[in-house]
Amino acid sequence: MLALRLTDREELLLRELNKCRMMLLKNIKRLFYPEMSDWAVYKRLDNLDKEGYIRKEPYIIKGRKAGACVYLDDKGLKYIGERSRGRRLVDTRMHPVWVALTEAYLKLMPYGWQYEEGRIAKRRYVLNRNSRLHGLLMHGNVHFGVYVIPAINPKEETIEKMKADIALCTLHNLRSFIIFYFYPGVEDKFKCDMPGVHRLLLLKYPEGVNLLARFATPGVLKNYFHLLPGPPAEDLGYPGEVFAEHMIRQNRWQHYVTELATNDLVKRRRLSGYTLEKAKERGHGVFIFVPEGETARWRQEYPQEPFEHFRFIEVPAALEVEKQCSGLA
Repeated sequence: MLALRLTDREELLLRELNKCRMMLLKNIKRLFYPEMSDWAVYKRLDNLDKEGYIRKEPYIIKGRKAGACVYLDDKGLKYIGERSRGRRLVDTRMHPVWVALTEAYLKLMPYGWQYEEGRIAKRRYVLNRNSRLHGLLMHGNVHFGVYVIPAINPKEETIEKMKADIALCTLHNLRSFIIFYFYPGVEDKFKCDMPGVHRLLLLKYPEGVNLLARFATPGVLKNYFHLLPGPPAEDLGYPGEVFAEHMIRQNRWQHYVTELATNDLVKRRRLSGYTLEKAKERGHGVFIFVPEGETARWRQEYPQEPFEHFRFIEVPAALEVEKQCSGLA
């Protein structure tokens, strides 16, 4: 029997599986075999499984099979030049975490984002293997450590351990974080100040993934400058303020520009400290981009008095963000 010959896209599949730890069959079909039928994709993956490049396992959610997922196996690791990790039992309790991370990465990939699975991210930042860091989402030099909270009502002990883990990451120069949560009630648990943390984005999954692409991709806010009131804005670059991404000039006036769509808890605290009195001292107001229909929500947190210098600019949901690359080209 002839050995299976891998195509370029199957080699790419192996490399992406090494990044993501696991993928669902539907994601593999969408990314690598969009022109093929479900049966043809399953047959191709079955051949890769039999040859030892990958292994298919049941995808378990809440103790029940919800489909199939794919892992990289020893032969696949060897093919892409990685060391064998030995066959381990799959902890199905981690399935929701791995699926959330993989799907977040696949949705962000067309906008220039990259992803590293937890074990690789820990090596990069010289973290202990017991660190709870689930992975890294990266765009150029911008790195976010990522954590996932899939539980309906996470234990206080779990939250405290996650906070301690984040504090440890800051000592290793990882200072920006994204926390995806599945159920409400998590936000209040992270409202305390966390020294050393520059950004802390607390986002509901899966809705928060689209907000990341539209508002957190570096440089993306410039796509929305045409929505600002007044004359055309001249971008003066990063202003050196934690709560703002840009400084702009409109005629002789200068303003900070930022966004609140990504629910950055650090930014929210810093904005709370930028009162009208400070704005008069500096002479800079603040334009804040928010998703369509959310001005009233944010006005509750930053009322007209003492934040009349805050102008909320709604970004229409239909306004597309320019994709930077296909990610699989």
